Amino acid sequence: MDQLEAVAEEVLHDVGEFPPVKEAIYEVKVAGKLFSSWGRRILDPAITFSGLTFHWGHVLIVLSGVFVMALFVYLLLKTEEVASKQRVVSARHILMRTEADIYAAKARLDAGEKFSMVAKALSLCPSSKADGGNLGVFKPGELNPAFDRICFDPRISPVGEVVGPYKTQFGWHLFRVDYRTGFDDQESKKDA
Repeated sequence: MDQLEAVAEEVLHDVGEFPPVKEAIYEVKVAGKLFSSWGRRILDPAITFSGLTFHWGHVLIVLSGVFVMALFVYLLLKTEEVASKQRVVSARHILMRTEADIYAAKARLDAGEKFSMVAKALSLCPSSKADGGNLGVFKPGELNPAFDRICFDPRISPVGEVVGPYKTQFGWHLFRVDYRTGFDDQESKKDA
């Protein structure tokens, strides 16, 4: 009787004939015997290649590494798949008080100035002005409903194009959608 069986018998004697404990001890005994036999085999040669001998322990380590890498790749792909199904938008805007001001900003954009530079120079939005009008990445319902209507509709705001002006409770806006995911149309997949 080996040490594992001796401990199992001692526990069994102490707890009596309680069925769940008996079943658990039996499973521990079987698992112990299996691992003990593998423990002895772990040093047995498994593969000999060009004079090098690899033991079962080496094979087990390599297979464990392959399993971990495969699991990592699977989780990475699964995360990407879930993320691509979420409806999100990354957009920028310029906020002005008057319609005349917003048309002046649009004229600068039409003349070739970068959206972020015009937003930094002219926008009145306190939260996005310093970041070139960047509203960040947002889901439907996270910003003002008017922003959702404009930014989440590919017919109104094609990716990469400046659209507007639009009037909201905050003032006059120009928008540019940088990217959009979670939509079926190919237009939403373009990079700006």
